[in-house]
Amino acid sequence: ARRVPLWIAEFSSLRAGIALRQGRPREARELAEAALVRIPVESWGVCIGGPLANLIQANTDLGDHEAAAEYLEVPLPQGMFDSRFGLYYLHARGQHYLATGQPRAALDDFTNCGALMRAWGLDQPSLVPWRSGAARALLALGDNDRAHALARQQLDLAGDALTRTRGIS
Repeated sequence: ARRVPLWIAEFSSLRAGIALRQGRPREARELAEAALVRIPVESWGVCIGGPLANLIQANTDLGDHEAAAEYLEVPLPQGMFDSRFGLYYLHARGQHYLATGQPRAALDDFTNCGALMRAWGLDQPSLVPWRSGAARALLALGDNDRAHALARQQLDLAGDALTRTRGIS
């Protein structure tokens, strides 16, 4: 109602993340692009990791790997990987690397994401399901045993409820 550009952009980015979780990557891309139109990249600070992660993931999901790669070229602010936005970015970049045949780079991003989550006491797959991405990378690298162990860990953490995280696991 107050038409505060920063709030509108942030809510647009949040809605993009929701659209991704609901399997609507086209909508997610539109919402995240709208967020960046409202507020220039350099004005977001560490929060830029949110819309960038959404754009990388949405374009990866849509098979537009060139567009996803362009967003990987955006300069990142100091400290972004010391924030939750770094987790989303690492996960999205890892997914892009997996989709473009770079399983070692993907595994690095997923395991770095997991290390940060564990260090911060936030290791919940409902926040960022890094283990499923790491398991897929390990499968691509031929390490089935480690992939299975990670998938089992994530499934155990997901619990018994029928959730998106359990389905991914």
